[in-house]
Amino acid sequence: LLEQQSRKLHEITGLSREAAVQAFSDFQRGRTLSPAEYAFVDLLIESLTQNGYLDVGELYEPPFKRVGDPDVVFRDASDVDVIITVLDHVKKTAVPVTDAEAC
Repeated sequence: LLEQQSRKLHEITGLSREAAVQAFSDFQRGRTLSPAEYAFVDLLIESLTQNGYLDVGELYEPPFKRVGDPDVVFRDASDVDVIITVLDHVKKTAVPVTDAEAC
């Protein structure tokens, strides 16, 4: 019940931008992303900031569709696995923030 309440609170308050950026920092470290990959990661960060977490299925729906399916955007198939792992981790461990912190 507590996990469900925490998740609902994440939906309402979002995740701090700093926490969302940090979630993908290891993924981006030491890499040169293509413009499409960068746009996709930026959209992930924005979506986490607004919504608190994302389900994997959402990566194949708007607004992500305008960049492309992750399986096509990322040249290395293992990148999609890493993104899914990061999203799962955020969903399980994210701490809700206030609206002021989310901006």
